[in-house]
Amino acid sequence: MICPNCGMSIKDGSRFCEECGARLEGQAASHADAFYGYAPGPERLAPGYSRRLESEAVLEALKKQRKSTRIVGLIVIVLPLIGFGVYGAVSDAMELWQAMFAGVVISVIMAVSVLIVSLKKRLGKSFEGTLTRKKHVRRIHRSNDGYRNSRHDYILYITDAEGKRHKKHTTPTIYNYLNEGDRLRYLPQFPLPFEKYDKSRDAEIPCLFCGRMNPIENDSCDYCRNPIIK
Repeated sequence: MICPNCGMSIKDGSRFCEECGARLEGQAASHADAFYGYAPGPERLAPGYSRRLESEAVLEALKKQRKSTRIVGLIVIVLPLIGFGVYGAVSDAMELWQAMFAGVVISVIMAVSVLIVSLKKRLGKSFEGTLTRKKHVRRIHRSNDGYRNSRHDYILYITDAEGKRHKKHTTPTIYNYLNEGDRLRYLPQFPLPFEKYDKSRDAEIPCLFCGRMNPIENDSCDYCRNPIIK
């Protein structure tokens, strides 16, 4: 089916568009409860956090994910240096040494950015709390040629047991899956680091590796094949 708001192709039966977060009405809404977890699923889970975090399958999946992240980070760092080097060699607009200098500068900036993101993830601490507020912010930007571009931010505000409020950004799917008042566990080792405590009413559950929704009875994700944390 097609989202009437942004025109993107989305899964049939979706309650919200995974691209722009718009609520879908009509026929899509009639199937929404099953897709976003508001109806009893074929397998009912007792409330509680998953015990699978230390399983061999999950640890191996996290190891592969970290390896893939390092490879992507290395590509991001090296690509400007190679690109500017090639440009300087084949173009008369810039001397080779100027192109190489620009490439080195951008590569250093990229390396620092990758390092900061890596350190924030490595030093991040797990915590438990309650989702006290959700916020969807849409920002409209008008380009020089008159076209309007929109950016969507999906923000969760989680208050932990000590009363500290944490502001976390997430994806449209996770944003719409969670509700204010839900008890959560924040797991920084995962790309989508939010596990809901009470999954007993969920028909579908998000994969914490890729963020796609899966039937509650799945042990592994239909899309990325990584273990489901349930």
